[in-house]
Amino acid sequence: MSLRCLIIEDQLMFAQLLAGVLRTIRGLDVVAAAHNVADGLNACRRLKPDLVILDITLPDGSGLEILAFLATHQPSAKVIVLSGEASSLVLTADQRHCVRAVVDKTNAYQTLGREISEMFESFGRIKPPNPAGDPAALLTDRELEIFRCIGQGMTSKSVAAHLGISAFTVDTHRRNIGAKLGMTGADLVQAASVHIRTSLEHVPSQPS
Repeated sequence: MSLRCLIIEDQLMFAQLLAGVLRTIRGLDVVAAAHNVADGLNACRRLKPDLVILDITLPDGSGLEILAFLATHQPSAKVIVLSGEASSLVLTADQRHCVRAVVDKTNAYQTLGREISEMFESFGRIKPPNPAGDPAALLTDRELEIFRCIGQGMTSKSVAAHLGISAFTVDTHRRNIGAKLGMTGADLVQAASVHIRTSLEHVPSQPS
């Protein structure tokens, strides 16, 4: 079953190019594009999309109005926010619940495909857990990558710089990791550190 995607972006050419990129992603159905808050809200009510690609700066208001509507009325929808100032965007707790990632518009084409691929995994396409509770069996590839960075003592900001994503996206993944593993804070850091050491211990030695 395909995920229904709605693009809300005021620049028509950018929206068309974006739709072209998204239509190459298997399992994603771009159902419509809207170019302002009013049309975006109407499209959300009518189409009930699974994924919304949302520009924050729109001609008749802020995309945050649409985000607030989704958080209240369609909380199962996931949102990827487009912003020219992704690093400084502030969201409420309810809004963060819906937001999958915040993507800088200058990197949108390079970043969206990766974020959507990881989102498919979060909809249930992840490796099944094994009896030993190995994080590698519970986490998506990107979550595991961030988990290992956490084990190295890296902050969200340094992980973001290392992976070329926003700190907000790192924090979102970190919350998801904590929920899947049932731990947060120092316990999560310690578990990540142990996972790194265990992984290294099981790396086969190279013949001399």
